[in-house]
Amino acid sequence: MFSLNVANFGVGPAKVESLEVFCKGSAVRNARELAELCCLQSTVPTREQTLETSIVMGTVLRASEVRHIIEIPEDTHNSSLTARLHDALGSIVMRACYCSVFDECWLTDLRTLHPPRVRECPVSAVPSRG
Repeated sequence: MFSLNVANFGVGPAKVESLEVFCKGSAVRNARELAELCCLQSTVPTREQTLETSIVMGTVLRASEVRHIIEIPEDTHNSSLTARLHDALGSIVMRACYCSVFDECWLTDLRTLHPPRVRECPVSAVPSRG
């Protein structure tokens, strides 16, 4: 299974206020746009290909919860698409802003362990909706 995930490794719930996904410097709105941009349009998912997504922005992640932004079975129908997505991982960047139940907020690239605290979450120019 190829997947991009958001996980809450904290001790309490995280209110995900915004989520942005970029590929090659361009913002994408959903998994299909991500596949098109990162995979050169020649491997846009077809009907036979399964491209699962879930909504993350505007939801609450429980402590230890993992939510898939995109999930694709690595089978014969998807092999070209998942191979290109693996190759494109270095050019995929995500940015999320989340808040605690006490409205303390952080802006993260989903790679760092200690993201900077922000007064409030910025509004996403191109929000990613799965």
